[in-house]
Amino acid sequence: MKSLFVFGILPLFLFSGDYYGGDGIVEIKRGEWVSGNKINLNLNDSLYFTVSNIGGLGTPQVFGAVPKPMDGVAQGLWAVIFTNPTENSITITQVDIVQPNLHPLFGSVSGVKPTAGWSVPAQNNVRWTGSIVVPPHSGFDFICLITGTGVSYLDDSIRLSMTTNAGVYTNNSFTTSSNNALPCANIAFIDDGTSFYISGLYSNEENQYLLKLFESSNLAPIDSGTGLTVKIPPSFKDVVAGVNPDFLNPTINYDSIMGWTVSTSLLRSLLNDSAMFNFSAVSPTIGGKSLYPLDVNFGDAYAQGIVQVFPPPATGDSGQIDTISLYVLCPDPMDKNTWGIWGGVLVNPTSNTILINQFNIQAQAGNIFNGVQGVKPATGWSRVNQNLIRWSGYIILGPYSATEFICKIKGNRKNATNILITFTASTNQGNYTATDSTTERNAAVPYANLYYLSGGAPAGYLPGISSGANVAFTVRVAETGNFNLASGTTLEINIPPKWSNVSAPSNQAGFNPPTIIGDSISGWTITTTTNVVLKNSFRDFQFSVRAPNVAVNAHYLFPTYLINTTTNPNISSVCEAVVGVQNPSTGLIVDHTSPSFLEPNYSISAIDINFVSRASIQEPGFLSIYNFNNAQWENLVQNIIDTVETSFTGSITSNILRYLNSSNQILVRNATTDSKTHNIGEDFLHYRISSFYCSSIDLAPSVVNRGQDSVVMMRLDFVSGLGIYGIDTLRIYLSGTGVDTDISAVRLFDDINHNGFIDPGEPQIGTTQVFNSGIATFTGSPLFTFSEVLPKSILIVYTINALAGLGNYVGVDILSSNDILTSTHLPVPGNYPFSSTQAMITQGAPVIHWAMAIPDSIRPDSSEITKVIAKVSDPQGPGDIQRVKIDCQPIGGDTVVLMYDDGTHGDSLPLDSIFTRDSIMVGPGVIPGSYYLEVEAMDLADTCTRTLLHLYVRDIYPPQFNTQTIPDTAFCGPFVIKSENTDFSGIFTDSLYYKVNQGLFNAVAKDSISGGIYHYTIPQQSVWDTIYYYLSATDNQNNRGTDPENAPDSLFSFVILPTTAITEMKVQKEKFNIRIYPNPTRNRVNIQLTGLVNAKRINLKIYDVTGRLVRQWDN
Repeated sequence: MKSLFVFGILPLFLFSGDYYGGDGIVEIKRGEWVSGNKINLNLNDSLYFTVSNIGGLGTPQVFGAVPKPMDGVAQGLWAVIFTNPTENSITITQVDIVQPNLHPLFGSVSGVKPTAGWSVPAQNNVRWTGSIVVPPHSGFDFICLITGTGVSYLDDSIRLSMTTNAGVYTNNSFTTSSNNALPCANIAFIDDGTSFYISGLYSNEENQYLLKLFESSNLAPIDSGTGLTVKIPPSFKDVVAGVNPDFLNPTINYDSIMGWTVSTSLLRSLLNDSAMFNFSAVSPTIGGKSLYPLDVNFGDAYAQGIVQVFPPPATGDSGQIDTISLYVLCPDPMDKNTWGIWGGVLVNPTSNTILINQFNIQAQAGNIFNGVQGVKPATGWSRVNQNLIRWSGYIILGPYSATEFICKIKGNRKNATNILITFTASTNQGNYTATDSTTERNAAVPYANLYYLSGGAPAGYLPGISSGANVAFTVRVAETGNFNLASGTTLEINIPPKWSNVSAPSNQAGFNPPTIIGDSISGWTITTTTNVVLKNSFRDFQFSVRAPNVAVNAHYLFPTYLINTTTNPNISSVCEAVVGVQNPSTGLIVDHTSPSFLEPNYSISAIDINFVSRASIQEPGFLSIYNFNNAQWENLVQNIIDTVETSFTGSITSNILRYLNSSNQILVRNATTDSKTHNIGEDFLHYRISSFYCSSIDLAPSVVNRGQDSVVMMRLDFVSGLGIYGIDTLRIYLSGTGVDTDISAVRLFDDINHNGFIDPGEPQIGTTQVFNSGIATFTGSPLFTFSEVLPKSILIVYTINALAGLGNYVGVDILSSNDILTSTHLPVPGNYPFSSTQAMITQGAPVIHWAMAIPDSIRPDSSEITKVIAKVSDPQGPGDIQRVKIDCQPIGGDTVVLMYDDGTHGDSLPLDSIFTRDSIMVGPGVIPGSYYLEVEAMDLADTCTRTLLHLYVRDIYPPQFNTQTIPDTAFCGPFVIKSENTDFSGIFTDSLYYKVNQGLFNAVAKDSISGGIYHYTIPQQSVWDTIYYYLSATDNQNNRGTDPENAPDSLFSFVILPTTAITEMKVQKEKFNIRIYPNPTRNRVNIQLTGLVNAKRINLKIYDVTGRLVRQWDN
């Protein structure tokens, strides 16, 4: 008997190498994992890049970090990153950053990493030349500062190219962006310099990250209020953000699918300056360098997923199961004159676009192909000869995607027996091949096609499955060879772990009710049998599952970018009315009374009346307004009611009150001079009547510091229901006890987002002013405009003088409508006066620009901190810093003073521009637990600033064990010893030691760790040998423990005994067949007995390898 099964849930990869699933992680395999392998943490400020290597060896790839925006002559930080997942070292000799359309973007370049070797051969090309060797399973980033030429291009393409001894690698997936009003902001991690990734992360390790936001162009500031968001993958733990004086207190949110989000905003503007933001996180538990796939379709959702068909048992069948290759789909068997489904899936896990021009199915011999029909693509297929089927055409395969090549092939004159089939996809990146072989048809196993359906067509995989989505699958069992596929054929579907909510309808045509066994930890099995004979027909079996939650990230990426916040603008009061058309004999007259104006308390300075009309016949007319003082209609504008929709606007800007009745309403009229016929329901008049005005919002703080920049004091909102207005004059008065020199600059900013903050890209309006006799006046032609569609919000911003009078109060006043004038010198109405809070000027607390705790370089998780570095300044100058203090603060407890390495209590650091103290460690009396480091700066006025640093543990206890020991046994090995090893600060090293009889101890490293269980293996030994063994482990703070506790004085042991004899059972011989499947098995087995037609009683016993009876059945 033959058995058939194909891969259903699993896509058919045409890449060689091992594929590893598990939490959506694809690992670069390099033999056995070496303890302490590290991962890289990559960063890009505005778009993030991904690595997705399918297979054990993978392909070298190029990524980049392109500043957004790339503006003018601003200087931006650029990076080109090369990953080498192969077993060979690769030498890089040239790196190119190219604008392929010859746009002159690049003016000059200075190297950051490496510092030398950079040049600008052309204004569209930045180049590095030299020699860098990248070891196996590693990477290298090339970083430089590029100054623009002054030319800006929006979304301009960038090609990154890497010339190596292994070939040229390119990436075309990056673009610039441009807004001439935006400064060029750069973001990078600080790790012994400026870097686009953090290296040296250990599994389950607490690390502090220092993020630098800086503006280096000296052209335009990164404004106060700029938002900063840091996203951290969900596999990280315990994310903590310190108090950073340059940033608003951060908020931290966690989502099990999307991960962590740390959000804050800048509290001061940056111009040729920088600000530091620090946070910490515990890295995930990993087994080596790990890369997340971009698409959930490449995650562990497809790591297993096998569909098997077991034909009914037949006498003499061996029970062998013939599997189909992982990469291609080849019918098994390949029958003469029978159409079968053939095909493959080409997966592109890179960031490059691949052009496919040919797909070949080549038989080694046998003349087995009779004809071909296309399924996907439907056209382009041909039978070149009896051993070659070919598809020709052009398919563009985008990054991180896959495409299928599926066809129906008809067998030739004879059965194809064990013919080697080679599948080849020809692309501009090279040829990708996979092989399979056919087998002969067995008369007891008729030909069956088994495949998944996608959109009603055969498919090697289902595309577009989302993380956590419920997915319905259809499996088709088909017989096309004019043979009988017997009723009772078993269909088994194995679904991998992490999938859930597995279900299948019980009343599916052609199948008996299915059974579903399993869970989301060990996987699922769906089993059913056919209840019809299939001959030149098919049946579809349906089931549904919930896809696992797969985190879509790369290189444990922390994408970081600048954000804007928007709110809805204020809307002015607008009066609208649509009225029917009347047709008196003297001409058309339409009167309309407006609703009351919604701003009766404002000094209305202008009213606009907009008239929109359409008529069946063209005729002239007048738009008029009623003067309530003299009871007369006054013409505003002559108009013509046309056969197309026409708009006219009339305005009144003087003596406004005479046109308002006691209810603040106006009366308007449109009258024609001819008597024409109008069509009711078709012709219309539409009036819209409105004014414009200004309102204010107080945004001033209660306290400001000397030297504080970009202090937002007030927002002015300009709205109009109709028309466009320009503002030429804006006059601001200094309120409070302050004097002119307390304010070194007064500026206006366009608050595009209407949120009260100076967001990135929001421009300054007019020129910077200073107070003269308490007045600052802004003028322009115009300064700005506003309209019904585009209302305007203006921020009034102060810069406090570094020598401003302590205790003085400063604020903003706008006294009357005459202080804000339009381009036609009309005062802007509003509820004046506008006044802000008066802020008190203080000295200001010291500023901790940044601080870092650098752990021991050999023992990263040790509680010993070899160096603390901080940069501290004070608004009054360095001499005003009294001390900088480092304390250790347990979570939820009191502060514990640190001790220096000489054993003394010292809590101050040297007063340099950068404060350092070497060899600080936790005092001897500190109990084990989790701690913060707290940096405190105090000035001469005893004003303090504090920030929290590195979260770490203090551990004085050795590792603990829970070892499963082995009793005396007749089994000679090898022996697997399992132990749950735990420790507060984490296991650093561990080993099992064993000896045989009175020999010497041998050390054994762990084989693996699974679910916190460590596995060790003692080799095979001989009968009557006594094996002695113990476990030893050291934690990350150098505490050593053993199991047994006082080993090697006390040891575990067991003896290997002779094999137990089993008495032969005398039974009457019967002719029967026994079939056991699957084999090998994990947690269940099926046993089928046939041929016992005369048996009245069956006794079945199962023994293990030691001769022990483990299960018995007796009917």
